[in-house]
Amino acid sequence: MQHESLGQFSNANTGWDNMSAVPFRGAERAVGYENLPDANSRAKVLNFLKWRSMQVRMDSNDPQFKASLRGIIATDNPAELDEAAEEEVLYDIRDGVYGIHEERFLISQIAPPNKQNGDNAVLNSLNDLHERRFLANFTRAGFYGVNDLTGNHIREFMNRYPTPMDFIGMAQGLIQSITKKNGAQKGAEYQTAAETFMNKVYGKRYKYYKQFEELKAEASELDDPYEAMGEKLPKGVGFAGVAKGTLRAIRDFVVRSNPGQTDIEFTQRLRNETLKYRHEQEQDSQDSVFIDTDRRIYGVYDGAGGVAGGREASRLASRVTGSLAEQYSLGDARQLANVLTMAGAKIVNAEQNGRQIGVTTGALTQIVDKDDGVRYVAYASAGDSRIYVVHPDGTAEQLTRDEGHENVIENYLGRGKTREYDDAGIMRRDNRSGREQNVTQYGERSLVRGDRIVICSDGITGDKGTDLMSPEEVGYYVAGAETAQAASENLLGYARKLDDRSVIVVDAYPPESSVVDGFLKRFFKK
Repeated sequence: MQHESLGQFSNANTGWDNMSAVPFRGAERAVGYENLPDANSRAKVLNFLKWRSMQVRMDSNDPQFKASLRGIIATDNPAELDEAAEEEVLYDIRDGVYGIHEERFLISQIAPPNKQNGDNAVLNSLNDLHERRFLANFTRAGFYGVNDLTGNHIREFMNRYPTPMDFIGMAQGLIQSITKKNGAQKGAEYQTAAETFMNKVYGKRYKYYKQFEELKAEASELDDPYEAMGEKLPKGVGFAGVAKGTLRAIRDFVVRSNPGQTDIEFTQRLRNETLKYRHEQEQDSQDSVFIDTDRRIYGVYDGAGGVAGGREASRLASRVTGSLAEQYSLGDARQLANVLTMAGAKIVNAEQNGRQIGVTTGALTQIVDKDDGVRYVAYASAGDSRIYVVHPDGTAEQLTRDEGHENVIENYLGRGKTREYDDAGIMRRDNRSGREQNVTQYGERSLVRGDRIVICSDGITGDKGTDLMSPEEVGYYVAGAETAQAASENLLGYARKLDDRSVIVVDAYPPESSVVDGFLKRFFKK
């Protein structure tokens, strides 16, 4: 598969196109809609949604935006998306990133038949009594006023119900009432008439509505569970994670089962019991991880904003990371920052479409070999999940800065209801220096043999008081471990904060090994 660079989609001025919900009308003339092949309408909707994924707001006053939108809608032969891109769109539909907001926007761009051919032409096309009864019943003419209909009633109807989504529920209510009073056969006649009525009144608007419905049905059948971690990772990569609920149960068990134990005994017993559950990510965990050993991309997302909302946000961000890694040739820090930006944008879009979703941090890395022969770690971050490079001497170099204070974060992926957010959907509130143009940290660091990269949520490092893990401790537990997996287990077991814990440790130059059969990558698809 030919991969594109994710960075090429950036706007030269802001990094992302601007969007708002203001419709740009008249972008497509619906002449001859009946002859438009379904394959073309499907491809057009998919292309629109894929294009939508590169935006956060719609701004119909922006000439560049209008030209780009017109190019998608007005084309007669839209290009079909490749398999990975189409799958991403379907998962976005399933995850609520796209919904009624996008449906209304796309449909509003298309001129209905009465705007093209006149109200009377549409009225004259309704040559079936049942079709005319739909028009009469939902205008001032009334159900029995079919002989009084004029072109003005078409205009009245379209003002009341401009899109099929506005009318479909009303139509079904009428059909149910007729079926109850006059029997199933009469109800079936009106069901058929409703379909032809909407085709004639809405034109292409109805075709695209139907296409959205078909895509929603496809999306609902996608596999829901994320890929299993398995028992092993390739040598040089370690992962350990445990949910807060499990930690509480472990702590209670250790306290009850060993009364009178010393602090040292308690700590060691707690560590040993915790490691028994080192891959435990219960349903109440808000952390998600991304591991792609093929592309050497690793990330940790720590959700916030309520248990369910934070979990949904972090899993969506992880799933988006996997989709973008599959489609584009990532390979530098700015592109990783764009991945986080996209994840934040999709969380915002999901919220706008009515999904109850929280926010999440993001810490993303990729090991890259440059033309100069030097190996680097490229990284991007938003929030307080940390990225370290631990050197062979035990020095832990923190590449990211915590964006917040103690357990309050000031920068994250998604949008809060009481704070401002930037066009990328990545939010910062900085009362001292004001709002920054670029709110995502990113950069790169050269690596030498023996270095290890650590990506972890704040459940590992802590955030205040006695639960803080110092850089010296991080370096000691990581550099002193024989393997990357042992290093991740050390951090998991010796962490002190009672919160969801997730940590990935990667050897910069892993020992020779073959990839474990059946496991190449892991990301959440929920």
